Amino acid sequence: MGGLCLTILLIGLALIFGCSEDEEQRLYRLAPDLGRDVAQRLVAHDDAAFADYSREAGIKEMIDARLALRRGLSFGAAASYTESAAYLMPYIGRVSERLSADYGCHDYLHDYDFWMSLPHDQAAELGCLESEMNDTYLDPDLLLVEKIPRLQRYASAFRTAGYWMGVAVAEYATAEFMSSLGRDEERMQHLRAALALARREGLTIMTCQILGVVGKIHRSAGRIDSMAICWNEALGIASEHRLPEHAANINSLYANHYADAGRLALAADLHHAAMQVCREYKGGYLELPFIIEAMYFHAELGFWEVVRHLLQRARVLNREYARSPRILQRKVNAVRLDEMEARYLCAQGKTQEAEEIFCRLEEEIRGLPFRIDYVRLLHARSQGLLASGRTSEALPVIGKGIVRAIGASLPGTRARFSALLAQALWQLGNTEAAMQSLRDFEDLALELGAAGDWPLRREWTAHDAIQARLLQARGDHAGAVATLRRGLDRLRGYLAGTEASAPGYIFLDACDDLRLAMHVVVGDDPVAGYGLEMGWRRLYEALGMERRSGVGHVAAVWAKGSSAGMHASVHTAALDDLLRSHLPGGGDASQRGAGFPEAFLRQLQERGAIHCVYFSTPTEILRWTAAEGSVRRDTLSVPVAEMRRLISRALELMSEDPGDLNAPPQPELRGVLSRLAQVLLPPEILYCAADPERRLVLITPDSFLGLLPFEAFDLSHGRSYAPLLEQCDVAYLRLADQRPEPPALGPGVVLADPQLDRNLRRQYPSLGRLGQGMAEAEMVAGTFAGSRILRRDAATKRKLFELWEQAPFIYAAAHFIRDPEAPFLTFIPMSRPVGTYLLDASYLSIDDIRSADLRQCRLVVLSGCASGSPYVSAEGSAPGLGDAFLDAGAGAVIQTFWPVRDGEARDLMRDFVRAWGQEPDAPIESLCKARRSSLQGPAGPRHPFTWAAYAIKLGRL
Repeated sequence: MGGLCLTILLIGLALIFGCSEDEEQRLYRLAPDLGRDVAQRLVAHDDAAFADYSREAGIKEMIDARLALRRGLSFGAAASYTESAAYLMPYIGRVSERLSADYGCHDYLHDYDFWMSLPHDQAAELGCLESEMNDTYLDPDLLLVEKIPRLQRYASAFRTAGYWMGVAVAEYATAEFMSSLGRDEERMQHLRAALALARREGLTIMTCQILGVVGKIHRSAGRIDSMAICWNEALGIASEHRLPEHAANINSLYANHYADAGRLALAADLHHAAMQVCREYKGGYLELPFIIEAMYFHAELGFWEVVRHLLQRARVLNREYARSPRILQRKVNAVRLDEMEARYLCAQGKTQEAEEIFCRLEEEIRGLPFRIDYVRLLHARSQGLLASGRTSEALPVIGKGIVRAIGASLPGTRARFSALLAQALWQLGNTEAAMQSLRDFEDLALELGAAGDWPLRREWTAHDAIQARLLQARGDHAGAVATLRRGLDRLRGYLAGTEASAPGYIFLDACDDLRLAMHVVVGDDPVAGYGLEMGWRRLYEALGMERRSGVGHVAAVWAKGSSAGMHASVHTAALDDLLRSHLPGGGDASQRGAGFPEAFLRQLQERGAIHCVYFSTPTEILRWTAAEGSVRRDTLSVPVAEMRRLISRALELMSEDPGDLNAPPQPELRGVLSRLAQVLLPPEILYCAADPERRLVLITPDSFLGLLPFEAFDLSHGRSYAPLLEQCDVAYLRLADQRPEPPALGPGVVLADPQLDRNLRRQYPSLGRLGQGMAEAEMVAGTFAGSRILRRDAATKRKLFELWEQAPFIYAAAHFIRDPEAPFLTFIPMSRPVGTYLLDASYLSIDDIRSADLRQCRLVVLSGCASGSPYVSAEGSAPGLGDAFLDAGAGAVIQTFWPVRDGEARDLMRDFVRAWGQEPDAPIESLCKARRSSLQGPAGPRHPFTWAAYAIKLGRL
């Protein structure tokens, strides 16, 4: 009865007060955080029209509107509350009704009914208490031990008043601060109390939020099943009620879980899913924190081009967030976005601009109620200063980070700063202090036990590299080699536990400091350096070995000699042999004739092949040339930055359709291709004479050098265009595999024009039917009798998995996709089986390929646009699909660097298939013959747009 009387009073007061000014203007004055669009609709629309708007706008707009309206209530005194409530409560009721009716969030309507039932003096008093609680939570000057008892007093007062939403919020906030104090058992008690209350009272969003946090606690304790139960229940709630930030949050939590477990491709997909579900549920600016989480993920992998892409959208959403009523989240997200901006600037070498942001952020963070991001900020700042050579400036920042980590009892974080300190001291030449910091790191890492080993995998690799170089500089060669051997074993263990996906490859590429340390220790011996380079490339095969073998802990793989460990050890035995041979008394180069690389050099000599191996360091490019049984090492004269520019320009000119395919390359392209030949090719190739037998040239590129077809390099020396392919057969050698593998006895597999999933077509609208692909598939099947064609809806992953390990060849005439939002991820779209709703059923990705044993497959043909090109940025590279097939054991892969015209592609591949059908064991010669046929035009060598797009890469000779 009291609630009804108050409602009548509020409506009467609203009529009185509403006559004095424009209703919409008054609404803005009382609720300034209210969005203009929703304000206009609240004033102008009847209930039916407002319901249509609610469903169209999404739940986020309704929750924000209610928050802004609630914030407009004045709780200073009973009279001021009565006045503000008279005007705002009817609007709050309309929004609460829509949240209940349209989205099933009945708790908002129950909360509205609760406040409407209170006498105005009690409502004002309770509202004041709620405001005080919020101020206590946000007060940066109050100690946590002071905040907790205050929060509990508020909880008691709310419990007495029957205000259960307030009780749940107070308990949740208390749990948060208990966590900061390290009082984990009490934290869990308060979370359980808040969860029980939220479930009992039907507090939908609070239940979802608490389940996310409880799942994180289970995860940190290793209770993965309990974690999944909590998160799946939360995701179910978020999906049922279309809660954008909560659905995205669970995806993001799962992403972090799988990233820490080494399943980096799945983690990347889940970060992407978090952003996508936010958009799907019309979350608007609520997507911002999940874009920031994705940026952190990609930044840790070193892919700053992806970060740059995400930053562009994040800046737009941040401007929208600046108008939101979520004050605390707004501040936190702004700080985190600025931090990522600063880290990105560091990665681009703009350290001074980054420093200005970092210094400003230190002040801003002090105004936040908690400083959870401060230590991470210091770590990022330290890394940026070290990378830019400002080592002396980095030292005090590192010191501050160590102090903060000690104060917060964070041994893992302290270990990371100790690793940075060792790097800084090493760069400054203070070797004794650097060694002490390395020992400090070891002690801290050991404190964490096995659970801390994986999160510190990058720091451990840097530790081993620095320690080896310090020992070598001291003259302790045996100690340096022993350190490298331990580091190599440790690295292989990490790789075995890391998913064999693009991010797994990226992790290995980020360990180049260990690779450089090995080159320093083995010295100037060209045979040893050549063997080291080819042995290092075998490490890619170790990725995911633990997962493929089903072995439990990473250490068990290597220490106990499991089948997975022995398999991967065989693959990288060359590195072990080389390091062992450089121990004192271990034998010099002349005594190592029985092992790798000497045996491989003999194999090259038997084939009459020349092999060039490249290694791009941060400062120079090294080349090893193997010919006639010997090896020579050269340091190339062109700076790395200029080489990047030359290759980028050559790629741009070659991959652009020239219009007239019979035309020769334009003068600028010829000049660039001639310059690249002069710089990159050794004299044995640069000045080779025409030979009817055509010598085989093998290229093993590194990083950005893998983007370019060497066969297009101009050897004319000032005459008409004479590409390398005219003089020699050219192939790319990824792995120096000497293991004889008998060919598979099953039918060849031809994948043709899969039936694309509707979601994929929507996401990639350029994808269409591949009419030429079907004709190409039938041509291959006609050439190789008994081949199995998987076409249209039969082209599923399951069917392919049933056949490909017994196939002597795999021919894919399909689309090849590189995700523009995460360009290091590439896949072949497959047909989704009827009745299957799993996301990955339509994706044949790198980790799918690596899960197969393709050692008996002689050839894989990826016939499509840019089918095998790697992703390369200034910071690192990720493999193409062809690399994955080779690392899964395939003998060779034919792939393309860029898209070409359908007609020309059909003709070239028709010529290749004919030649290959006549000589199934000679795919190199068959492809080179087909390309030379395409190369010759009426007026001489054609522009390389078509014929240079195709290449063959080998996993073994």
